[in-house]
Amino acid sequence: MAKHFSENMLKEMGEFMVDQLMRMDRATYHSFIDSFKYSLRKHLNSISAYRQNLSKNAYADEKIELVLLIEIHTEMGYLF
Repeated sequence: MAKHFSENMLKEMGEFMVDQLMRMDRATYHSFIDSFKYSLRKHLNSISAYRQNLSKNAYADEKIELVLLIEIHTEMGYLF
């Protein structure tokens, strides 16, 4: 079966697995909080642009309210 995979493919698969294991090893509650803070800051810095884009499609008398749904990518799933 191994003859169906090139040496380069096997090398890349191995590197991917090592990277994944390293991310899982570094996944802690603190790294989750840091990731959340990073994502939140990024969105908060864009609030004006979000509001401006929504205003382009809103009627003049419409009140614009923003709600943020922040998706955080983390390797913590295996901890729970």
